[in-house]
Amino acid sequence: MSGHTLGSGHTHDVPSEGGYRPLVDTCGNRNVFGNYQCSSQFPLANSATIMGYCHQCEGDVENIKYTLGGHWTGGDRADLSSWVDADLQGTVSTDPRRVPKKIYDYVSTAGQCMVPAGDVPEFVCESDDDCDDGVDCTVDACGPDGRCANEPAEGSCCGNRVCEAGEFDCPDCGPFHLRPEPCTDSCWIPAGVMFDVDAVESVVITGLEFRMYDASGNFAAAVEIYEAPGPYAGKAEDPSSWSLAGSSAYSGVSWDRAVLALDRPVFVPAGTKRAFYVTALGGDARVVAGKGTGDPTAESAHLVVRGTARYTEGLFGEGTTEPDGQGCST
Repeated sequence: MSGHTLGSGHTHDVPSEGGYRPLVDTCGNRNVFGNYQCSSQFPLANSATIMGYCHQCEGDVENIKYTLGGHWTGGDRADLSSWVDADLQGTVSTDPRRVPKKIYDYVSTAGQCMVPAGDVPEFVCESDDDCDDGVDCTVDACGPDGRCANEPAEGSCCGNRVCEAGEFDCPDCGPFHLRPEPCTDSCWIPAGVMFDVDAVESVVITGLEFRMYDASGNFAAAVEIYEAPGPYAGKAEDPSSWSLAGSSAYSGVSWDRAVLALDRPVFVPAGTKRAFYVTALGGDARVVAGKGTGDPTAESAHLVVRGTARYTEGLFGEGTTEPDGQGCST
């Protein structure tokens, strides 16, 4: 694949593997059961790029549009805002323009061996049709200087990656899945973990995914999720400051993932912080948590998951941000 030769990892790779944060898509990643993490939007033609594995999902190669993910529109090539996403369907791919931008960054550092043999003519548009970027939600115009301008169209437009009033059935409004990179060297396994999220845009959180562990190899426990406005600091041991958002019983093999759909979805207005508390009750089952060494631990255009967590023993019990003795190699 020429994209790899030119400096890009897969769209499901993390930065340490030459990839992206947030991931462009998750199609090539597998869950603990060995299944590809395919979007619920599949099958969806022309929704993913050639740098991913979304052909492994329902829909096969029809999911793939033959593009790296976008193109440069003029201006400073080092500025991501000078690049636009390819016209992909749905929201399977997140900011795929980062792929060709990454390739440009790599190629532009290659030195004299990459200098063209002759002059490269600059693209000059002659009409608005020359500037069509294939995106329905932009107004495409050829300027008097011969440069294209692709500006967002006024009013609501499903497909502009902005969730607007009345777009309840539009992919612009989700659902979106934000997953931190899993701990690989070692994981903390406390009874419960508190963490904060920051809303970049107003969001509704409908569920949380987590892993469970029991030293016996199989777990069986009730799990409760609490939420509170603001950060967890200052209220960590005060149950009256929290509201129960969801609970369920789980059983399975250690390291299995579980998803708890909240009984009461949590609205987090843009620019505000919200605290969450996931805790296992009864038996020896525990929650698998990262070590809290990175902040943020995950982020998207909508939400930031903060990496500084509090690990607890017992419901709203004493906790620490460095749970010595609770590490477990994976």
